[in-house]
Amino acid sequence: MPSAPSGTNLLQAGRHRSHGGVVVAMPSSVIASMQYDAQKRTLTILYRGKRGAYRYYNVTPEEYDAFRTAPSKGAYLNETFKARQHPYERLNSSHFIHLVK
Repeated sequence: MPSAPSGTNLLQAGRHRSHGGVVVAMPSSVIASMQYDAQKRTLTILYRGKRGAYRYYNVTPEEYDAFRTAPSKGAYLNETFKARQHPYERLNSSHFIHLVK
């Protein structure tokens, strides 16, 4: 993962351009922010609280758009997205704190 300027992380509000896409802060009680990389078809989600961060693989642009525009991100995540059983991995903090350059 490329490094970024100090103090830049997925928890910052707003939209930020990164190497793999745009980091989007979420108006969600479950999701703090997420980043989609269309070339790699990966979706990285930083959950609120101590839930951690996960990277999901084989996520199509259409799936990401549906997720991003869903009225309830948490409901969509649990009822639709997770049901598709994308391969995933839990990330440690060094993988997601400095995603934005």
